[in-house]
Amino acid sequence: MNVYVAVTLGLVALFGTGTVFVVGDNSDVSHTVEDELDYDAIIQREMELKDDDYTKWEDVDDMSRLPAAALSLQRTGQSIYTSSIYGGGGGAAFSDRAFEIHGQITIIRVWSGRLVDAIQVTYGVQTTPKHGGGGGSRHNFYLGREERITQVTIRTGRVVDRIGFKTSLGRTLGEVGGTGGRYHVLRPPYDTCYVSSIEGRSGRYIDQLRFRWQC
Repeated sequence: MNVYVAVTLGLVALFGTGTVFVVGDNSDVSHTVEDELDYDAIIQREMELKDDDYTKWEDVDDMSRLPAAALSLQRTGQSIYTSSIYGGGGGAAFSDRAFEIHGQITIIRVWSGRLVDAIQVTYGVQTTPKHGGGGGSRHNFYLGREERITQVTIRTGRVVDRIGFKTSLGRTLGEVGGTGGRYHVLRPPYDTCYVSSIEGRSGRYIDQLRFRWQC
């Protein structure tokens, strides 16, 4: 029996078969068999979602349907999760993340025509710069003091074609914009989550959007 086998058997005898050790990694990282099963479930779920998208031409960014391990991959803070990226890669990057400290979203302004031309959000009483171009008609969406954005519907291709919101009070804000692109429904990982800020890319239009969920 060589030294490697002897050491391996000794570890199994000491810790049992429930732990998988990463050999040759000085970071001393370990993960359980249950974690492996979670990641298998993630891969299987992603394949199912791709199959659904192919047949329905509709994408549902519903993190509540993924295992806990998948949620941890999306997590960027103690209680913040980020959605997938929707849209193309044109324009310049922007982020409203720094405005989260001013409070919840109280107003969303969207300029649109055939596409979503621009967007501007007020957090508490602080309003961000206008992201996007100068075209389109303006739509103002006001939220009550205890009202939150709990679902987003969006159509995207190379840019953002259309957008709408649903709130914690059951209200629908929009949709506004055109009918091109692919349709997506964005839902948070838990019922208590809501949109805390947006980020994306913009130029003449809104090229791309991603949403941060506070839970």
